[in-house]
Amino acid sequence: MKKINADENYRLLKEKLEEVSLVTPQNIGALTPFYKKTTSFLKNTPWKIVLPVSFLLSVVLFRLSGLISIKIVSVLQSAF
Repeated sequence: MKKINADENYRLLKEKLEEVSLVTPQNIGALTPFYKKTTSFLKNTPWKIVLPVSFLLSVVLFRLSGLISIKIVSVLQSAF
């Protein structure tokens, strides 16, 4: 029985995995520092941003459209 390290398929797979794991850092010009801070924060605790923003967005939409948004939601609920 052959050793797994000597297997040709294993060698090819290992080379492919090493190739895939080499990812260059993201660089988006002048926005790179802002991008890095934002993504690191969102990766650790996204709910600190997502919950307040979604709540505020829903309140603003309700204040702007009022009864129209309620009617749209009712139609969508009955359709699904």
